[in-house]
Amino acid sequence: MIDNLWHDYHGMTMESVLINCHYPVTPTSFLLQWGAIVKRPPGLSDAQASRVAAKFADFVGLGFQQDVQIWMNKTRIDNPLLCAEDGPVYQVRRWYEQFYCDVADIAPDMVARYEFEIDTTRAVAGWEAEVAANLARTAGGSGPAAGGGPAGAADQGSPVGAADQGSKVSGIVPPGDRADAG
Repeated sequence: MIDNLWHDYHGMTMESVLINCHYPVTPTSFLLQWGAIVKRPPGLSDAQASRVAAKFADFVGLGFQQDVQIWMNKTRIDNPLLCAEDGPVYQVRRWYEQFYCDVADIAPDMVARYEFEIDTTRAVAGWEAEVAANLARTAGGSGPAAGGGPAGAADQGSPVGAADQGSKVSGIVPPGDRADAG
């Protein structure tokens, strides 16, 4: 969850963002991670801004930890009376429901692992033919170096690859590392 916050802090409007992530780890507990980002107040030196931001982040953190203490003593109410400041309670509940179901309701496709192998032989062969044609055109005097074709086309980071016959993946070599550069 991301909360944009604005506070009056010793006469300055402080902008901050509180980020928290929580996910269940057991049927009765969850892991909570959080952090705060504070916008640099105008008119302060780097050192002053760092001190103010650190103090303010601690202040935001203290408020968040107080909320956590409240959460730890709450109980579920199926149809709670909510106000706008309560946030997306129903959406969070729907998100959590995906992690909880009876063991008897677990279908095989819920735990199956799927792996896909993609044969890139045809794509690599076409790409290598295109690279070979571009190199031949450049070497033959009709490429960008000889004034033909679009300016800089061969020198703009076009990768050169090499693949053994029947391999599934082609290696990519940056132009400056090509064996034919020289």
